[in-house]
Amino acid sequence: MSSNPDEISTYFPNSCNDCGNDLKDVAGLFHVRKQEVVISPVSVKYVEHQSFSKSCGCGCENIFELPSYLVEPIQ
Repeated sequence: MSSNPDEISTYFPNSCNDCGNDLKDVAGLFHVRKQEVVISPVSVKYVEHQSFSKSCGCGCENIFELPSYLVEPIQ
C-alpha cells in the first residue's frame, strides 16, 4: 500500500442504518482503508526519425543511417 496515495476518497454514513437518524453533524471516526491501483490508459507517442546527408569537399555524399529496427515508413 502506498503511504502517499495520489487521491483519497472519504465515505461517511449520513443516516443511521437502524433508526434512520441524521448523522451529518456527528463526528466520524476512522474505520478502515483500502487502496486500488488504477492503471492509466496507454498513450500513443509518435517519434519521427530524420536522416540527413552532407556533402564533403571531396565530392562524397555522406548519409546518416537510421537505426536498423526502423524498417517501414511507419511502424
